[in-house]
Amino acid sequence: MFSIAGVFMLYAWQASVIWLLLIRLMQGIAEAPIWVNAQTAIADLSPREKRGRAMGMYGSSWALGFAVGPLAGGLLYSIVGAGGSFLISGLLAIVGAIIIMGTFIPKPKVTFEKTSLEGLWRPCLVGFVYLGIVGLILTLFPPYGRELGITSAGIGGLITLFGVLRATLFLPMGNIADKFGYRNIILIGLAGVTIASLGIGFFSNPILLLLAIALLAWGGGAIYPAAVSMASEVGKGKNRGYVLGIFNAASMAGWGILATGGGGIADTFGSTTPYFMCAILALGILLILWKVLPRR
Repeated sequence: MFSIAGVFMLYAWQASVIWLLLIRLMQGIAEAPIWVNAQTAIADLSPREKRGRAMGMYGSSWALGFAVGPLAGGLLYSIVGAGGSFLISGLLAIVGAIIIMGTFIPKPKVTFEKTSLEGLWRPCLVGFVYLGIVGLILTLFPPYGRELGITSAGIGGLITLFGVLRATLFLPMGNIADKFGYRNIILIGLAGVTIASLGIGFFSNPILLLLAIALLAWGGGAIYPAAVSMASEVGKGKNRGYVLGIFNAASMAGWGILATGGGGIADTFGSTTPYFMCAILALGILLILWKVLPRR
């Protein structure tokens, strides 16, 4: 958290695109330990039968931040500009670090040895596809929305709606995953993502787009708690942090690869084609996982 505070303050004084990219790289390095250690702590400290709920609570916390952040950032930008916004963000990160220093996190009672990584590819595949599709849509939707004639405020409202709905749904969908199994909830979530991606590609009416984005948020709310919980089950024991690190790496690779590939496809074949690509990919992975995901 202290490192992130420093990175945000560097943003305020960057003077070129090259420095901006280097600082962005530093931000990624600083954030990685937070994600992995938070997920590992939650997995270690929550009982197996309530792990989906625990991961849902964690997902709701960061997803709500993702939803509120752009609105707060836009307000700060209008008042103090870009540099001032980054400085304030850095100060908030310092406050967060101080709060964490005063927070007691119990040491987990892990006594057994490292476990096999067999089966880890399944949740990693889910994370790659899910976060890749979300990353593609959030990256490419703003220019696509402007092409459809939606105002900047309308586009921001749709993305904020997505963030708030996803944050709201993580917890109840985590509960459902605990009751009905990771397999069922992941498959249903992928079906929702498939339909939502088709809807975003087909619909130009803002109301219909709103419904499609709401369905995408629901699908994401279903998939994330179950996928992280599944990965934590593979990594039970002394290598859980390592396993969740692999899961997060695969998920973020999906964000980068699909967003980049989708942008190239949009430039070549038209702005709607990335969403159809997402639908085909989600459906294909759904059919694969239908065969390979364990029923219990």
